[in-house]
Amino acid sequence: MDTTGQEEWGEYERFISEIQKALDYDQLLELHHAMPAWIRRCFLHRRVPGSVACRRISEWHDRMIKRVIQLAEEKFQRRIGQRLPAYSWIVFGSGGREEPTFWTDQDNGLVYDYPANIEPEQVDEWFVRFSDIIVTGLEKAGYPFCEGNVMATNPRWRGSLKKWEKQFQTWAADPISQHHRFLMIAADMRHIYGDPSLANDLRILLSQAFQQHPGVLKKAAEFNAHLPLPLGIFGQWYKERYGEHAGKVNVKQGGYLQLTGALRILNCKYRAERSSSAERLKKLSEEIDSLFKYRKEIQESLDLFLTLRLLQHVTDEVEGKKPEDYIDPHRLDPQLEKQWKKAIKWARWLQQEALKRSK
Repeated sequence: MDTTGQEEWGEYERFISEIQKALDYDQLLELHHAMPAWIRRCFLHRRVPGSVACRRISEWHDRMIKRVIQLAEEKFQRRIGQRLPAYSWIVFGSGGREEPTFWTDQDNGLVYDYPANIEPEQVDEWFVRFSDIIVTGLEKAGYPFCEGNVMATNPRWRGSLKKWEKQFQTWAADPISQHHRFLMIAADMRHIYGDPSLANDLRILLSQAFQQHPGVLKKAAEFNAHLPLPLGIFGQWYKERYGEHAGKVNVKQGGYLQLTGALRILNCKYRAERSSSAERLKKLSEEIDSLFKYRKEIQESLDLFLTLRLLQHVTDEVEGKKPEDYIDPHRLDPQLEKQWKKAIKWARWLQQEALKRSK
């Protein structure tokens, strides 16, 4: 349930209105910088569940990205003298799952189809240039380039439906570590702008690849099950030992990735066709008895991981630091530390549940 108050909701609507009025990337960047303070007022001070807060933040990012694309589209279509063929701009990662914080890098892709009256080579060339304009615009609006190059400027994450289909089948037929990682990235896809039917078609093609090559989900589940957790069997923390983060634990790698990874694998296995982890859990609970039984505990764990990330990012922002995911668990309220340990145990349970059901 969304517990955002009327005053905060009104402020949110004003933010959205300002985004749509923005005429350039500098104005969007100013709005981006204003976001952390709004998050503190609207969500963290009100103790809104992490998944609810992140969903609102995701909606805000969606509007920002859409405005960047609109500005790019207007500029590019004037340049080529006609409308672009139908396309869908999609996002992956935390954005695809509707779980971003306020500063998030780019994880995006592009799918399009070839109209009968334009040569495919011309369409490809247009979308190469168009993708570059959008990705550059997003960077100017406060979205850093993806260090892993999961962006529409990379040919791997841009292409026609036919190209994507061939790529999915190639990856699924040969599920080496790199290939199943690519497929898991694609599994978080979510349409942002353009023709949503293309994103839906793309999701169907991905689901078909998983069904035709079930071994890839087993590989992904094995990989996820081997991701280490920072908690020993006796409840002791495994902290960073050296460097600037010595004595701290990475909350993103300390349960969140393992839990969301397991839900992603089960989402693909049972064709739940949901984007966010919360919606995946809700749908999967209708299919899997054990998830139905422990849905409350898993949802609380997800909310806690997301809340801890938001709290730490806001703290870093206030202190003038780059937002990161490292937390000293002993500096937390004792009850919150206890809840984190409990959430990690549920992440461990879900790792094994996904592994068992992927076979």
